[in-house]
Amino acid sequence: MGLNEITAEIIKESQSKAARLTAAAQAEAATIIATAREQAAALTQQRLAEAKQQAAETKQSLLVPVRFEAKKQLLQEKHLQIQKVLADLPLELREKKELEVAQILYG
Repeated sequence: MGLNEITAEIIKESQSKAARLTAAAQAEAATIIATAREQAAALTQQRLAEAKQQAAETKQSLLVPVRFEAKKQLLQEKHLQIQKVLADLPLELREKKELEVAQILYG
């Protein structure tokens, strides 16, 4: 075995080892990239869920007072209508009817 053959053998082994190392590095890089993508997707889903929850809470915090005010206005209007109807009745009958209405409305 001459010097050229030994050199060729060393080069061949080096190239083979380099190819194995490159393949291993590429496989590990692919695993790392896949894991990172999974983690990014999970984090995106988590943040999206948190944003939806926050939006729902904000919506609810805005709607509750508006609904309360609408109900309050509706009750005031009903009360005015009842007062108008009862205003024309004699005092005793009006008081009796007011009690009946209160029983119906407030149990």
